[in-house]
Amino acid sequence: MSQARAIQRRPRYHQSEIQTFLKCGKMWEFRYVYGLKTPPKAAPTVGSAVDRAVSKNFIEKMLTGQDMPAEAVLDHYSSEFDRMKKDVEWGDDDPGQQKDVGAQLVKVHHEKIAPAVQPATVQEEFVIETDAGYDLGGTIDLTEKSGVIVDTKTAKTAYGEDAIAGAIQPALYDFAYEALHKKPSEGFRYDVLVKTTKTLPARTQQIQVKVTPDDRLWLFQNISQVHKAISAGVALPAPEGAWWCSKDWCGYWSRCKGKKG
Repeated sequence: MSQARAIQRRPRYHQSEIQTFLKCGKMWEFRYVYGLKTPPKAAPTVGSAVDRAVSKNFIEKMLTGQDMPAEAVLDHYSSEFDRMKKDVEWGDDDPGQQKDVGAQLVKVHHEKIAPAVQPATVQEEFVIETDAGYDLGGTIDLTEKSGVIVDTKTAKTAYGEDAIAGAIQPALYDFAYEALHKKPSEGFRYDVLVKTTKTLPARTQQIQVKVTPDDRLWLFQNISQVHKAISAGVALPAPEGAWWCSKDWCGYWSRCKGKKG
């Protein structure tokens, strides 16, 4: 067991850890027990740089009431991308081309989404103690003054309209919002930035729902099962045939199924 896990007697679960465990227990074990990190790939690097530029704009907007000039937001994106790119495993992806992809997403967000947003909080961190033997932690991208929770996503293709249903993040962040602000949220929304294709330019998509009591019940049933499994030392591999269990998609492949001898 890693030193970090050894000294952390009371677990604190973030949505990314819960999702990793549900996807593949072995992946979770390599990352969270042994502390082994894999180099980031192109897509999440673009997403992180875009998210930081979007957040920078909204932080300034909370202070001034206005969006930053588009050029300033793009400059921040460029600086963040350049800072991160040296650690990326690019493979067949061209860094310059990927940087341009992200710049297009920043532009379309600034034009189509940002003007209508009135931010109340940006990158709000939370730690919530539960009476179930674990804590919950995370960072909420954005909450609007209207009480809607927003998470910005970058994607190769548009999301299905049911993308929020059965997802860990919306229900968890809705619970966290109520714990932090002492009132229910007015909904959860994905602001999706869809990348340019051969036939379509970069575009936006917004999907919003109201998280229900059944959604929250489902959330805690899943977290409870994950907590019980981790506490018992049970970490099952990915389901047979899972697309992410492959050399191309899993950074731990060589340590797991690709291991020789």
